[in-house]
Amino acid sequence: MVDKMQCPTCRKYIDANYDAATRKPKFSITETPNHNQNLLTTRIREQAHNAQVALLQECVSGSSSDTMQCVCGDELKRISFDARRTKCNNRFPGFICDLCDGRINAANAAYLWTCSKGGDTVLHPFSYDVCMQCVQKHARQREKEKEEEEEEYHDCEEEDLFNIDLFA
Repeated sequence: MVDKMQCPTCRKYIDANYDAATRKPKFSITETPNHNQNLLTTRIREQAHNAQVALLQECVSGSSSDTMQCVCGDELKRISFDARRTKCNNRFPGFICDLCDGRINAANAAYLWTCSKGGDTVLHPFSYDVCMQCVQKHARQREKEKEEEEEEYHDCEEEDLFNIDLFA
């Protein structure tokens, strides 16, 4: 990502945030440059974190699909650890999960999820990787909530059966 985001026409500086309601980046014009790109990246990452968790929860965890939606709007693709290393010319021995900050390496992950846009977005300028544990945890969490809702519904149905007045 460039050091300073500027409008090519008026040369004013551009600031970026993540709008969780629309699940899209939100840009605004500012008079002052953002001198610290790490702070900008960290702020956007924190703003988008809950939206990515929600996207994982919305996906069907039992599906055999190898793609899910990334917070940037593109696809998260399930790929092998070796394929991910090859994509970056084997420059890194491992990666960091962008949700839990856990290390992803050959010893603990045969697969991971990575955004097909790589670093070509202000939302994740250094690529975007999610470990299998986070995908399983958040997808399983949503399944567990659905099961609990169904159990409560069935409990209500059973109670209603016993409250029927047969002599009315």
